[in-house]
Amino acid sequence: MNMDKTVLVIDDEDQQDDIRSLETLANRKGINLTCYQFNVGSQNEPDLLTAGRIDVDKVKAAYKERFRDRGIEFDMIVCDWGLSDELIDGAELMRRLVRDCFSHKIPIILYSGLLKEKIEEQLNKYDKEKPETKEPVIKYIVSLIRSNYLDFVGRESLKSTIVGHLKDSEDIDIAIQMVLNKYPDKVMAVGHGHSLEGKTFAEVATSLRANEEVRYDFKRDIIEEVILYLTEKQAKRS
Repeated sequence: MNMDKTVLVIDDEDQQDDIRSLETLANRKGINLTCYQFNVGSQNEPDLLTAGRIDVDKVKAAYKERFRDRGIEFDMIVCDWGLSDELIDGAELMRRLVRDCFSHKIPIILYSGLLKEKIEEQLNKYDKEKPETKEPVIKYIVSLIRSNYLDFVGRESLKSTIVGHLKDSEDIDIAIQMVLNKYPDKVMAVGHGHSLEGKTFAEVATSLRANEEVRYDFKRDIIEEVILYLTEKQAKRS
């Protein structure tokens, strides 16, 4: 039972060749993967630039028109850390898009061909002789932590990392789907505080297929309930 997965690749260069090889790699692992490319900070997309720099408002409008308004939902978003713009890097762009374009619950991977260099670049902005340079660096690092990215990887390992994370997620999705399909008339218990309470398993399956955010919450709740159950069970044995 293969699951369909959809990934958005954000970069300032054409990634079509890498996207095709990524889809092929995923297919070999049993994942039906569809990737969409979204070029920002590129001369190939001049309509998204103002004075040669990334115009975030234009990027937001383009995202909504090309993807959200067409009902395209993503299981994962991967974004180049460096976008040929001194003011807007991948982390900053994700911070702004998450707020206005897509759910903060969608897993995000930041990648770079110069991963160590990108981190060092931020750390080198701190000059001990200039205390005022400390706060911006701390703010940047804190923003990365709060963003709860799924991963930070080098470009050379990006494809295998994407497929690995998708495979892990797919295994959980398949297991859940199999149980829901096996007992379609069973009803979700009430009292757990999630939106699917009181629904039949068949109705739950339909909701999970239709809404990525509901699916994410459902998986999180299940994992939490199982861990708590196993903890309580272990405590009783003790």
